[in-house]
Amino acid sequence: MIEPLAIAAIAAGLAGKDRRDLLLAGYPKPWVAALPEKARPDDQVRSDLIQLQGGPGLGPWLTQAAALAPGTPAFEDALRALGLPIPPPAPKPGAPIQVHQDVVEGGATGVELGGSPRAAVAIEQGVVRGKGTTGVIIR
Repeated sequence: MIEPLAIAAIAAGLAGKDRRDLLLAGYPKPWVAALPEKARPDDQVRSDLIQLQGGPGLGPWLTQAAALAPGTPAFEDALRALGLPIPPPAPKPGAPIQVHQDVVEGGATGVELGGSPRAAVAIEQGVVRGKGTTGVIIR
């Protein structure tokens, strides 16, 4: 299962460092920090997939990959095989952002990216190290 996913990720342009950060966003930061670092992006994708398959699982990675490269059969087939839904495409840069009031996480403001309610995030007020910040919860 790993090699077809690696080939699809490389072909879809998901092998760079910025894309790796997005693909691994659904995993605990300490676990991601402990992943082996590879010099070549294609080797990094393969290494990450092997580690994920033997560790916390491929589900979050596949969901992100399918959102970033919509319509890629390898990602969608793997999600179906795991019984996971196929996500909506990730919003494109410059896509409209719609803000609306919703009761989300105790009264937070809901934000829709790209006009897709399935690609919604909730923004809530929080405090980090004494400074007021905005936290983003992605579901």
